[in-house]
Amino acid sequence: MTAITDTITAATTLADIVTTCPSLARELERRDLDYCCGGAATLEDACSTNGLDVATVISELAVASAESPSEAWSTMGLVQLVDHLESTHHEYLWAEMPHHVEIFVEKDPLGNPVDRRHPWNQHTNPKPQKRDFDDNY
Repeated sequence: MTAITDTITAATTLADIVTTCPSLARELERRDLDYCCGGAATLEDACSTNGLDVATVISELAVASAESPSEAWSTMGLVQLVDHLESTHHEYLWAEMPHHVEIFVEKDPLGNPVDRRHPWNQHTNPKPQKRDFDDNY
């Protein structure tokens, strides 16, 4: 894999930075650089808007990527990507989310009360389980 310093330039978009090295998302957030809705902006434009020196940001991103390398999820196959999402993000959410029952919907669109046992009020995040995609895709 190429070093991050070889791939990130002033003309690189914020979205491409996060796609290439997802661990840099936090670094961009720390600098108020919006890689989501503002992902089409170049690093140079985003830095200019936020009063940051683009060369300094590039070197700081290079250091951060070396300290916290990311998996290349953009090149993973479907099964690898699903396994990665489940093992990384779902486990994190289960550890961080409060585990209590709450009512999501009290009334239907017509204003009628919705029972707490109705499917709309069931927990919407089931415990993640490993999926078997072998020979299916």
